[in-house]
Amino acid sequence: MLKRKVFLTTATLLSAITIGYALTDNEPLIDPAELPVLAPTDLMSQETMRVIEMLETLHFNNEEISDEAFTELIREFMSKLDYNHLYFLQSDQDQFIDTYASRLSMQMRHKGNLDAAFNIYSKYREISLERIQWVLNKLEQEWTFDGEEEYEYDRSKSPWPASKAEANDLWVKRLKQEMLQELLNDKTTEEAKERITKRYERQLRSIKEFGSSDVQEVFLTSLTHIFDPHSTFFSSDTFEDFSIHMRLSLVGIGALLSEEDGYCVIRELIPGGPAKNTTDLKPNDRIIAVAQGDGEPVDIIDMGLRKVVDQIRGEKGS
Repeated sequence: MLKRKVFLTTATLLSAITIGYALTDNEPLIDPAELPVLAPTDLMSQETMRVIEMLETLHFNNEEISDEAFTELIREFMSKLDYNHLYFLQSDQDQFIDTYASRLSMQMRHKGNLDAAFNIYSKYREISLERIQWVLNKLEQEWTFDGEEEYEYDRSKSPWPASKAEANDLWVKRLKQEMLQELLNDKTTEEAKERITKRYERQLRSIKEFGSSDVQEVFLTSLTHIFDPHSTFFSSDTFEDFSIHMRLSLVGIGALLSEEDGYCVIRELIPGGPAKNTTDLKPNDRIIAVAQGDGEPVDIIDMGLRKVVDQIRGEKGS
C-alpha cells in the first residue's frame, strides 16, 4: 500500500493555510428537487433475477452464488461507491449487513428486490453531499502547514473510519495533500483552492446525474465481479451507449482505462493502437486532462469514466 509522508513547514511554503474541524451551517449545496428520484422498476427486478439465473446456469464457472457472496456484495457495493473508504463509517457497513445480509439472497433470487442497493446509495448520496459542503467550507479558511504528518494515499484496503471525528481527520489530511500537490505545481494558494473547488463541484454534478439505472448497474456489477471479475452488468442506458459507439466510426487511443479515486488510469496499452506506438504513455499513468486539437485542456479529474472516454474518442485519423 502506498503511503506518502508530507513534511509541512511555513519556511518551505510561503502560502499559509489552516484547516479546522468544525462544520459550519450553510445552505444546502443542492435543492432536493434537483436530485433524481431513485427507485427500482419492475424491469430492473426482472433483470436482477435473470442475471442471477444466468450467472449460475450459463456462466462457465457453473456454480451457485453462495449466501456469503451476497453478504460480500454489500461490502463490494459500498467500496465501489466509496473507493478510498472516506465517506461511509464502519457503523454504516455494520448496519447494512445486519439489516440486509441474511435475506438478500432470497429477496434478489425470487423477487429481484433491489431495496438494499437503493437504500445504501441513498445513504452514500446524503453523506457525500454533507462531506462536499464540509470540504468547500474548509477551502474558504486560512491554513498553515507545519509539523510532520503521514497521509495514506490509497485507502481502498483500509477499514472505514470508526467515527465522524476520525473521518474528519482523514479528510483534513486529504485536503492538505490536494493543496500541496497544486502548490508544488506552481499554483498560487487561490488558484489551488479554485482548482480543488471545481473538482468537488464536478463531483456534485456527478451526484446530480447519477440515476436509478446507475444504482442498478453498480450493484449488479458488484455481484458479477464477486462471482467472476471479468463479468460486468450493463444497464439499458450503458448498453445503448455502447451500441451507439460500436456502430459509429469512432476510435480511441488504444488503451484500457479504469477509474481510481477520481483519476482516469491507463491499465493496459493495446498492441497496434496509437498509445502503444508512442513513448509518452505507459500503464498506470493517470490522464488528468484532455485537449482537442489546439483547444484548451479539459480537466477530467473526478469526471465519470464514460464521459472521459467520450472526450478521448474521435473520428479515425483525428
